[in-house]
Amino acid sequence: MDELFECVFTPLSSSVTAKLKALCGKCNRYMLFLPYNPRRFYCNNCEETYNLPQCTIKLFKGIRCPFDDFEVVLCTQGEKSYTLCPYCYNHPPLPGMAVGDACNKCTNSRCKLSMAKTSWWACMECDIGTVYLDINSAPKWRLECNCCNFRIELSNMHKVERLKQTCDSCGAAVMRCSAHKNYPFADGSLVHEGCLICNQYLNVRTTQSHARNRRGGGGRGRGRGRGRGGRGRNMSKARREQAKLLRN
Repeated sequence: MDELFECVFTPLSSSVTAKLKALCGKCNRYMLFLPYNPRRFYCNNCEETYNLPQCTIKLFKGIRCPFDDFEVVLCTQGEKSYTLCPYCYNHPPLPGMAVGDACNKCTNSRCKLSMAKTSWWACMECDIGTVYLDINSAPKWRLECNCCNFRIELSNMHKVERLKQTCDSCGAAVMRCSAHKNYPFADGSLVHEGCLICNQYLNVRTTQSHARNRRGGGGRGRGRGRGRGGRGRNMSKARREQAKLLRN
């Protein structure tokens, strides 16, 4: 039967010669990246395919998922980027995750790329997402929402880390921020630990913006509160207070 099909169709394993090859977590061999729509990885040894989002795909530092040992890839769409595991993207391993969820929605506390390790605060734009630290954004550090195009840019920072502690005043995660040696904080120091909202030295270095999508439009995602900086009609009072604190 295979021989009959090969007389008419080209085998999937030989249909593309791709430079992008990620390791399969099942057989520990390289998967082929198929750039056609829909984009996907194909493991010739396991004879399985793994769908991917329709964006630019790159390898990411050789990091492998602690759940299934698949190699993590970096996805970029316009100005927004995020990491994902090809297997978890198609087969969610944890309750609450859905097909198509990337690392920025993963609750695995063992993975340094997951939302559990990088989340900062609830999004004050879409009222449903979580703002997380994009660890791949250096040297132009930023935090992004995992549901909409809202982002917070941090200026003149050399290194940014999310700590386990939370702010006693607002509940946001505490950050350790190291400033560039040529741009110290107002008190002359180069390192500050605190809340991006409540800490006066960190707050002045934050700027709210919206990531541009592939078509070049800024702040026009599917969520609420886009366009001219509106907060969204159904935005809760608590989220409006969060946005007010961040702007001050």
